[in-house]
Amino acid sequence: MAKNIETAKKLAYLSKKEIEILNSHIKPIVLAKYKDERLKFVNLKSPFVGLMLAYAPIHLLLFNFSNLECIVATSANLSEFSLIYKDRDAVNFDGVDFVLLNNRKIIRPIEDSIVHFSLNKQIIFRYARGYAPSPFYLKA
Repeated sequence: MAKNIETAKKLAYLSKKEIEILNSHIKPIVLAKYKDERLKFVNLKSPFVGLMLAYAPIHLLLFNFSNLECIVATSANLSEFSLIYKDRDAVNFDGVDFVLLNNRKIIRPIEDSIVHFSLNKQIIFRYARGYAPSPFYLKA
């Protein structure tokens, strides 16, 4: 998670469309080619890194009251398991250095949307927060 678009541009090669979607109201995770070599340790040997901008009030406060420009963040949700969204479950998750808690109760847990651009076309890998519950239409 990057503090702002300027920081995001230091971390990854971003196209005009990737910058537009990061700055949009959707605020998805964008899979972009990383340029900062330190990111190779967090992306499981992929040439891409999942990059997002701070969007929630708690994210903005975290960056506002620290000297941080970016953080490696995860929801800690593993494939084929229920979403972790309760504090008691998050603090018992192994393999993390810190857990960010908030006193706001999560009523409807939802993941972040994930998008990637290939040949200037947007591919949505996860249709979630930012897109959902917006309808989408299929050709008959």
